[in-house]
Amino acid sequence: MAGGIFASSDGGNTWKNALRGDGISTDLLTAGRINTSEIYVYDGKAPSFRWDSEGINAYYQKIETDPETSLIEVSTLFNKFVRFDKFGLYGYEGIEDFTPADEEAIWAANSGVKFGLTWKGFFLRNISGNSSIEISSDNDILIKTGLVNRIQIGDYKDGYGILINDSDGEAVFKVDTTKNTNSIGGWTLTKNSFQCTKDNNTIGLYSVPLNATINNNTDNYYIIAGENFGVTIDGKIYASAGKIGDCEIVGGKLTIGSNKLEDMVLSSSSEIEYCLSDSSTELLNSTPWSTAVPTSDELGSDKYVWMRAKVTVTKVNGDSKTEYRPDEYGEYD
Repeated sequence: MAGGIFASSDGGNTWKNALRGDGISTDLLTAGRINTSEIYVYDGKAPSFRWDSEGINAYYQKIETDPETSLIEVSTLFNKFVRFDKFGLYGYEGIEDFTPADEEAIWAANSGVKFGLTWKGFFLRNISGNSSIEISSDNDILIKTGLVNRIQIGDYKDGYGILINDSDGEAVFKVDTTKNTNSIGGWTLTKNSFQCTKDNNTIGLYSVPLNATINNNTDNYYIIAGENFGVTIDGKIYASAGKIGDCEIVGGKLTIGSNKLEDMVLSSSSEIEYCLSDSSTELLNSTPWSTAVPTSDELGSDKYVWMRAKVTVTKVNGDSKTEYRPDEYGEYD
C-alpha cells in the first residue's frame, strides 16, 4: 500500500495507479459530472482562476518585487477579473462579489464593466474620473460626463451622424446623414447653406446663390442679413445702413466723422483769367475777364494786366460753386 491503490481493467494483467499519497489520478476518472461548488487554479500560492456557478473568473494578478529581498511577489485582486458566464465574456473592476442579474446590469454605464461581448452585442468603455468613452454596438461611439451624453458618433437614436450636447444634454451641434437639414446651435446647416432666422429675418451664407431683394435691389446673393444687407459674387454690397470706424451710412447718406458725404468735395479745378485795365490800381476801361493770355498788341504801352484764379468746386451731392482768389494785377511783360 506504500505505492497507493492500483486498479486493473484486464483481469490483473496490467495495473494503473488510481490513488496515491499525493492525490487522485484523473486518468481513471470517468464520472459523468463532478459535483463541487468551486474549483480554483493556482499560480504558485496565488489563485489565478476560479470556476463556480457564476462562471469562470480569470483574476488580475499584481506582480511586485520586494526591494529588500528582490523576490517576486504575486498577489491576486479578486475585485478585478475577466469572467465568462451565461451572459457572455466581460472585464470587470469593482467589488469582489459582482453578480449581474441580467445583461443590462453588465451594460449599465456605472456597472464597473469596462468591456463586454454578450448576446446583446459588444462594448468597450474607458472611465476616467467623471467622464467615459464607449465604443459599442448599442451606442456606437459615445463620450459622457456623468450621466449626460456629450458627444455621440453614429446612431444617436433620432439620427445617424454626429451629435454634440451641452452640459444639460441639449443639442448644440447635430449632423444627421439621413437628412438634408441639420443644426448647429440655432443655425441650420444644409448642403448649400448655413443660416438662421431671428425676428423673421434670415441671416445666411450660401454656396449656391440665393435670389433675393436687399434694399430694393434684386440679385443673386452669397451673404445676406435680412432685407438690409447682401453681398453678391461680383463684390457688390447692398445695405440700408452701415458703419465702419468713423464712416456711417444712415438713410442712404454717408457720414465720415462729423462730415457728411454730400458736403465733401468730389472734384475741383482751377484756371487763370486775365483782364486789361487802364489803371494799375483799379479796373478802369477794363476788358472782360478771359482765359486767353493778352498779346503785346492788345497791351500797347498804357495797359495793365489783372489776373485772378478761378476755382470751381464740385461736391458729392452735385452742387457746384465757383470762387475767385484775391485779384492780382501787374504790367504785362
